[in-house]
Amino acid sequence: MKVYAIDPAALREMQDPESGTDLRADGRNAASVFEEIERRSPESTKRIEEILSAIVPNTLGLDTVQHGKKLAIEFSQGWGDRKRATFEAYSMSDGTLRALGLLLAVFQVRKPSLIFIDEPETSIHPGAAGAILDALRHAAATMQVVVSTQSPEILDAKWIEDKNIRSVVWREGATHVEEISENAKRALGAHLMGAGELLRSEALEPGPAPQELNRPDVDLFEEV
Repeated sequence: MKVYAIDPAALREMQDPESGTDLRADGRNAASVFEEIERRSPESTKRIEEILSAIVPNTLGLDTVQHGKKLAIEFSQGWGDRKRATFEAYSMSDGTLRALGLLLAVFQVRKPSLIFIDEPETSIHPGAAGAILDALRHAAATMQVVVSTQSPEILDAKWIEDKNIRSVVWREGATHVEEISENAKRALGAHLMGAGELLRSEALEPGPAPQELNRPDVDLFEEV
């Protein structure tokens, strides 16, 4: 099991070369991990660059550069008629570096059986949520993926069903991870509301149903 909370500052720093088979929790060996992916799986490298270009328009590719004994990640961007520019990681935004770290976690050579990613939407434009979800769904084909999120955009993916969602609540001095309420399940099953809409309405909660939580006058999902 691996847990990730990507730190953009760690990706901006010059990095010591490593084997690159395992991404560290904060992403501080990202350059070595990318080199290893590039060496072993050109197809995965291409997929990383495709997803990243959807998140950061005009991104053409990635590479690593060496400064003495240190490594850094280099981004290639293009626009107009054959105009090109390269930027090292220290020039890139937090959102871009978080997205890259997440992609490297998904495509790293030594894949874990379970991967936990904390708030992948942090610093990323809501419009890029679809690309992030594509990467997570790809990862789910080879490993179990657990994501903590407070983002309606992430939850609004059409393929997310009630079986994919758990509600995390603090109650009586402990954190509880529970299935969502039956009313919320019915709303999702009948396509009355998406999971993101339920979250915005504060209805994506664990049971009991809303009318049992001192709210007898509220029935958000009355059967039609």
